[in-house]
Amino acid sequence: MLPKVVIVGRPNVGKSSLLNLLAGRSVSIVDPTPGVTRDRVTTYARIPMPAHLMDREPDRWIELIDTGGYGIEDSQNLTADVEKQIKVGMSEADLIVFVIDAQSGLVPLDEEVARLLRRQGVSSDTAGSTSKRAKGKKKKKKKKPK
Repeated sequence: MLPKVVIVGRPNVGKSSLLNLLAGRSVSIVDPTPGVTRDRVTTYARIPMPAHLMDREPDRWIELIDTGGYGIEDSQNLTADVEKQIKVGMSEADLIVFVIDAQSGLVPLDEEVARLLRRQGVSSDTAGSTSKRAKGKKKKKKKKPK
């Protein structure tokens, strides 16, 4: 059985982007609209070992699980269902990665997720995420040469 790594955090902090990055492919939908991920999304990823450990241990495979954003507010009243799925994922985890938005810093909802993590009693780590482009800035279009 592979180790399970569950990615949690509030809506739109980069959980799905992190899963896609670690998986090396697009598995989870990434969208600026909060609440796109509602169910757990599972994939597998190979974690390369450092060269000096290759003779002792080959690359490791892990099961990566993306979760919906904790505390989503939606018009379909799915908040309780999403949070239940998050808690199920956390209860099955060998490691929980708690993702926060490094640009906005900690907000009260992050603190609520942190309290939930402490109650789980599972190993966890925190990852800060940030977008490549500052919010509000548009990508410049290249001008065609004349």
